Amino acid sequence: MVGAIKLVTGHNADDTAETVIMNILRGDINRLPKCTRAISTDNMSMPRCKPLIYSYEKEIVLYAKYQKLEYFATECVYSPYGYRGSVRTFIKDLESVKPISLLNIIKAAESFETISTVKAQHLNSCQNCGFDTSQTICQACVLIETLQNKLEKQTRAYLP
Repeated sequence: MVGAIKLVTGHNADDTAETVIMNILRGDINRLPKCTRAISTDNMSMPRCKPLIYSYEKEIVLYAKYQKLEYFATECVYSPYGYRGSVRTFIKDLESVKPISLLNIIKAAESFETISTVKAQHLNSCQNCGFDTSQTICQACVLIETLQNKLEKQTRAYLP
């Protein structure tokens, strides 16, 4: 353990708006308040902070470039085939028509917190990594397992 008391992520406005739209399209409006909070502390052993939640990704990239900071910009190889990629394209199309759309999506989702009477969700510890999750296994571990299985299948396909 590193002794951290908070987990700070680089989630930005683009990420948040994509997550909001994905939750709406899945019919999961109960997650809207949580995904738009800059600081999440509900039933968590470690609060999560998103200081860049209102910053556009392009602004962050330009700042990093201007300040000559290292910036990790590699996208997941599976991203073009994922659901989030389609949502990202949809939001970019909206932004080209109405540039404030991205922030409006976030603001609209934030308003659900004030009108929602959603019960606080009970969190468990992930069976694999021990981090907080509403499932038995957290989504990060599920994703890693899925990618490992795909990699193993691809490797087996090339073996004689």
